Amino acid sequence: MAYLLYITYNQLGILFLYKHLFYEVSHMKRYPIRLGNVDEVTAFVKAVNQYDCDMDLCKGSVIIDAKSFLGLMTICPDADLELIIHNNDHKEILDTLSVFLLDQKTA
Repeated sequence: MAYLLYITYNQLGILFLYKHLFYEVSHMKRYPIRLGNVDEVTAFVKAVNQYDCDMDLCKGSVIIDAKSFLGLMTICPDADLELIIHNNDHKEILDTLSVFLLDQKTA
């Protein structure tokens, strides 16, 4: 009986994880940005840290936390990146980061 309960509990966990991942994928938007030098990286990190939502930066197959100065310095400066915002309400974020955006279209 305990074994059956464990399987049921495990399946619920997998179902919850699938639902959470589906929600995350359906609510993230991607925007191309460019960071040209260390000063721009510093300004970008300060601007991004004002918000509570998760944001990542992608360069090829490398994904880093957009709020991490050290992480950004490993793939920057002078790099074309893709900003991934994990939030539905991102218009205010885009207004703040408009200096760094290459294009307003979602990828």
